[in-house]
Amino acid sequence: MQKNWIIIEKIIGGLLAIWGMVVLYNTTAVVLQSINYGHVPPPNLSYAHVFKINHLYFLLALATMFGGALMIFNDKEGWLLSFICTATYAIAFFISARFNSQAATQPYSQFFKGYSLMALLFLTITILLIQKPFRQKYHPTTKNWIWTISILGILIIDKIIFN
Repeated sequence: MQKNWIIIEKIIGGLLAIWGMVVLYNTTAVVLQSINYGHVPPPNLSYAHVFKINHLYFLLALATMFGGALMIFNDKEGWLLSFICTATYAIAFFISARFNSQAATQPYSQFFKGYSLMALLFLTITILLIQKPFRQKYHPTTKNWIWTISILGILIIDKIIFN
């Protein structure tokens, strides 16, 4: 792997680890506020309901943190996890942008169009992660790709169903 690609790998790994920490903190803060301050209407306020709404964000944040950190240390599983997470974020931001920008009743609907920019950013990172230098370095097998695509499919279905 050339020095430029090694630098790109470390930058992506570091950014993903930081992004995972930020998302985990924000998701935890939102959940705690909704429980402590009653932002969720009382009939819907249950731990199961709160978990149902936010479970994907918790799991994705943890996976992003670990994937980015493992990618910094040249771990194949970290690279695959980073690929899965960035692809999931790209799709999730795109779905959110489409859904929320079309909802006329949504306050600040223009704000959600900014989600498209985040989707493009994560799509760019995903495309970088599947470039030839990364594939040559980590030597993914067919079994790795099948698992990766299966997990990605499950996460996308989860996002669509529980959104």
